[in-house]
Amino acid sequence: MTATITPAYTKQSWEQETIKINWSERSESLVRDGYAISATAITISDSTGTSMNATMLEGVPTYSGTNVFFTVKAGTDGESYNCRVQVTLTLAGYDNQQQEGDLLITVTDESAI
Repeated sequence: MTATITPAYTKQSWEQETIKINWSERSESLVRDGYAISATAITISDSTGTSMNATMLEGVPTYSGTNVFFTVKAGTDGESYNCRVQVTLTLAGYDNQQQEGDLLITVTDESAI
């Protein structure tokens, strides 16, 4: 079962922002300490499961320490999207570990006053 990443992320359709997800709480569940993120993948999909990466993901996801960074853009007002975050963790002398979590992205355009 995929873990839910909280809190959910809400944006307006015009906004483009880099999101930071701290992965330390998930990596603390591993049997051994000292694992570090060595790779990450992001997949954003709409309610039908269609990939929205070309529309909503800007650039290449990166990582540093226990943090994953990626830039989200666009989206349709009133729609929600599932963002699957996958990380590979490594520790010399031990098997790689793979974890993933889902972040809910909601697009809500505020009305002009």
